[in-house]
Amino acid sequence: MEINKIYNEDCLITMQNMPDDFVDFVITSPPYDDIRNYNGYKFEFEKIAKELFRIIKQGGVVIWVVADATIDGSETGTSFKQALFFKEIGFRLHDTMIYYKNNPMPQTGKRYHQHFEYMFAFSKGSPKTFNPITEPTKYKGLANMKNRGQNGLLDYEKVPRTEEKKVGNVFFYSVGGGISTKDKIAHKHPAIFPEQLVYDQIYTWTNPGNLVYDPFMGSGTTANNLNLVWKECYRVLHKGCRLCVNIGDQFARSVYYGRYKVIPIREEIIKFCETLGFDYMGAIIWQKVTTSNTTGGGVQMGSYPYPRNGIIKLDYEFILIFKKLGDSPKPTKEQKELSKMLAEEWNTFFTGHWKMCS
Repeated sequence: MEINKIYNEDCLITMQNMPDDFVDFVITSPPYDDIRNYNGYKFEFEKIAKELFRIIKQGGVVIWVVADATIDGSETGTSFKQALFFKEIGFRLHDTMIYYKNNPMPQTGKRYHQHFEYMFAFSKGSPKTFNPITEPTKYKGLANMKNRGQNGLLDYEKVPRTEEKKVGNVFFYSVGGGISTKDKIAHKHPAIFPEQLVYDQIYTWTNPGNLVYDPFMGSGTTANNLNLVWKECYRVLHKGCRLCVNIGDQFARSVYYGRYKVIPIREEIIKFCETLGFDYMGAIIWQKVTTSNTTGGGVQMGSYPYPRNGIIKLDYEFILIFKKLGDSPKPTKEQKELSKMLAEEWNTFFTGHWKMCS
């Protein structure tokens, strides 16, 4: 099983080649209710759900975007049935979010226009990662926090307002040609994600180095958005300025891959950033213990105490340095003076190896 690769096959075949507890995050929209035939593909929901539970890591999250068809004047309720089945096999229904379409296709008949789909967030245990999207708070000062207890009475507490707050769990997106994505080829697919939807969910539930999987790849929006963060870095960075990325290689354990190996994540980042127009300026090797774990909880890696199959301890990470071409903003004389470093400081930071504590 190779990572960073699209497998054009039945997702059940792909997942059968994955070990248990392999993937950090899944985001997908299945071909529900036979709305389209997809060249005769048979959607085996229960088998797929069980495989997703097997391959997702403890603390991992599955975002399942789904809606209901209307058959003989009645909505099928398939979305709710699927959510309940996910709970039956061990998932938590962590959140029921709404994907709201600002400009849906108009509908005739005796019902309102269909503006939304469900975005169920299923988690295997408590989610290990949550990077909430925030927005500025409207008011400042103290706020009245109200809580109605079991006795029905309201309790008030004065708390200071923060400058930012989490957004709600209804996400608003405009859809359609040239809006959901600028990718002209993607619009040949009959049901595509808005790119921003995928980006928002990847941002929320993952950290750098996590493994993301989409069992129904469709137009490829999930794969495209995995590198969107680097595009955004390039867009917002001043010309002539630098991007620093702290990343460690991933230690792949034999219980996952059938052999011990190291996955050089940094190489993928370097390759993609260079395609965007960044110049790669080298890397600092930061000597620190990474967050890798040995199979079975052992302290030594490999064949200890016999050296033949010993494995190098990953006690370092990389700080990759990239530069955006162009003339950088000119600092003021005061800023320049404040940035001056002593010789000792210069020799500490402008060296290829760091040994400072994390």
